[in-house]
Amino acid sequence: MGVVFDNILGCVKQKKLLTIILLASTILVIILGVFSALNFDNSALCINLNNVLYIKYLAGDCGVTSLIFGLLFSLFIYYFIILLCCSKNFLIPISVLFYLYFVYSQTVIFVSLILIYGFLNTIILLMLLLCFYLITFALFMLLIVALSLYANQGNYIACCFNKTNNVINFLTICFVVVLLIFIILLIFLKSFVLLLVF
Repeated sequence: MGVVFDNILGCVKQKKLLTIILLASTILVIILGVFSALNFDNSALCINLNNVLYIKYLAGDCGVTSLIFGLLFSLFIYYFIILLCCSKNFLIPISVLFYLYFVYSQTVIFVSLILIYGFLNTIILLMLLLCFYLITFALFMLLIVALSLYANQGNYIACCFNKTNNVINFLTICFVVVLLIFIILLIFLKSFVLLLVF
């Protein structure tokens, strides 16, 4: 495990500028997402959270199977787009844009939850979401940094998932594990009626 973290740190050191750009743009987009959600709440525009999968699950509008496959599908759509866009240096900015859109949309949803349902009413869900989002954002940033090292290589996919390249394999496993933990905790919280607002 120590070797994996050393390799991740090595990727970050090799791509310092990209890492700094990702961190700075993530902070800016989060701020933009907060302001956007506040403006939507104060205007005629309204955020409809009924289409958010975990809200539908908590409201009883979909089952566990739909929740699992829906969240896996939606997260890995971004994963595969970023994976493909990082294959060429000139496409890396597109992968960053997709990542930033993910950050923006999740921030708007997070703030909208507070505005619509209230902070105290959803505090348990908000803490769970905050941990999930922060970890997911970090994983996506590290993924882009790690993938950018293999851009423009002829056997790009093979290099990314080579047995000796434990960074991208480790990050991919982390995505699955973090998402499954999030789903299990969500099911647990609903089962014990800890999310009464829904």
